[in-house]
Amino acid sequence: MASVANAAGVSLMTVSRALRDDPAVSAAERQRIKKLAEKLGYRPDPVVSQLMARLRASRTAGTTPIGWLTIHATKNGWRKFPTNMDIFRGASERAAHLGYRLEEFWLGEPGMTGHRMSDILWHRNIRGIIIPPPPAAGMPIDLAWERFACATCGYLLRQPNLHRACSHQFHAARIAWQNLTCMGRRRIGLAFSEEWDEQLDGLLLAGFLREQRSVRGSLRVPPLVAVTLTKEVFLKWYNQHRPDAVLGFPDACDWLREEGIRVPGECEIALINIEDGDKNSIGVNHHMRELGAAVMDLVIEQLNANQTGVPAVPKVTLVECAWRPSSK
Repeated sequence: MASVANAAGVSLMTVSRALRDDPAVSAAERQRIKKLAEKLGYRPDPVVSQLMARLRASRTAGTTPIGWLTIHATKNGWRKFPTNMDIFRGASERAAHLGYRLEEFWLGEPGMTGHRMSDILWHRNIRGIIIPPPPAAGMPIDLAWERFACATCGYLLRQPNLHRACSHQFHAARIAWQNLTCMGRRRIGLAFSEEWDEQLDGLLLAGFLREQRSVRGSLRVPPLVAVTLTKEVFLKWYNQHRPDAVLGFPDACDWLREEGIRVPGECEIALINIEDGDKNSIGVNHHMRELGAAVMDLVIEQLNANQTGVPAVPKVTLVECAWRPSSK
């Protein structure tokens, strides 16, 4: 680095900042120094780089919060979703472990705009933002993205296309299929809504169809992906195909029992996303707290590398799911 500094005619600190993409150095100067460093054959020492990142983080940790930015209809609307609460707890725990803290902001405050929110975050020395799953797909968020290191959870936030942490939905279907098969179930169905399918970016359905290829045609139950999933729609599908297991949602169990169908005798119901407090059901645990920790890691990784703005090539961190049997 000293050689690069001498050749560039700048200080050692300027070279360090330029190579870390620190905005304190102009973009043109950063590019000039990087090209010169490459020409001179400079390569960072990974051990020293890791140490310096820890030292820089220790100077700001505990004083600079990470923003938790929600866009629901009400300030606390996101809290109505258990998955969001688990993600928040996981992100908060990870932040505390690394010396940071999570602070809530709501884009729906009266008179709030994306420009004003960007200024509020910036002046409060917030450089990292987590955006939890929005209430619906396609909801735009207008921030000064170039100022912040950002990441989101799940697939509902499409624009801008940020780094994101997601449950491994494709494997979730495989995990459910394999465990239901081990329980002796042969005609396995999938039933959920188009809204859920969109939330999962079609990956659960894709995983289910992949597993279904392993059985002969007579055992294949066409998946139900309903525009509106009602009791009538579900029972019509069930009576037509008579699956002996369904990967679905809690209401399906009640609907079948109301019709005199024994659950889990005649049909086993496995939940697509089982909650920690549900001890009487079986299904797939999506490890939402671990997902929260993963999205926090994505933000802090960018902060340590002085990376801000919408990434040219977004990356997806997948959190593996697990089967949760009943505790009965």
